[in-house]
Amino acid sequence: MVSTLASAAGAFREHRGSGNTAPSAEIRYQITDLGTLGGSRSFATGLNDRGEVVGYSEIEFGVFQFHAFRWKDGHMQDLGTLGGDQSFALSINRRGQVVGSAYTDTQASHAVLWKNGTIRDLGLLPRGSSTFARGINDRGEVIGSGDTFVANRFGYFEVSRAFLWKNGRMRLLDDLDPRAGPEEGSNLAVAINNRGVVVGDAERIRNQPTWPVLWQAGGSHRIRPLVPSEGTVYAVNDLGQVVGQV
Repeated sequence: MVSTLASAAGAFREHRGSGNTAPSAEIRYQITDLGTLGGSRSFATGLNDRGEVVGYSEIEFGVFQFHAFRWKDGHMQDLGTLGGDQSFALSINRRGQVVGSAYTDTQASHAVLWKNGTIRDLGLLPRGSSTFARGINDRGEVIGSGDTFVANRFGYFEVSRAFLWKNGRMRLLDDLDPRAGPEEGSNLAVAINNRGVVVGDAERIRNQPTWPVLWQAGGSHRIRPLVPSEGTVYAVNDLGQVVGQV
């Protein structure tokens, strides 16, 4: 499987006769093979308004090893890693900043930001060992998730938590109905708009169906459910409109 880019151009054809003079739209698509970094497969995961594409690609035939890439003007650039074997790019903003995850030399996954040809390690959550970045807006604010631990009278438990990275600082986003104990749920940040509103999914109880949630911009980024039912979220625009499935 090789990544492709489709662009559409509208052409109008006028139908004459039988009293029908209204033009009908005919859409033509051009498919561009983006290629690979040397292997047999590549996967495109993000696209900005300037036509730049990001994703990840095998770097060698027969070796299950992927590197993040940015494709621009017909050229696929290997974005590299943090010293480990693999990296994955998931989103790109209008300024060409790319986010995703990369392995360190100890093969730990860290959220990263690629900017102006350099890679920046965004770090870990408190007491965590892995993070990944999922989205970035045009202001350079990054969202993602990672593992961390909660301690209470029931013990010490690993959970997944959403984060917002802004101005060089990674902060946890608020949880949905925190529950002390082994049934502690997790949450996942999926997308962020240019106003700083974050959407994602949250579990009320560990390993149970998720609820679509929204973290309001500003202040403490308090979390609130979007609908009174189980479901998942895919995207949010600058008007605050959210799409998903319930």
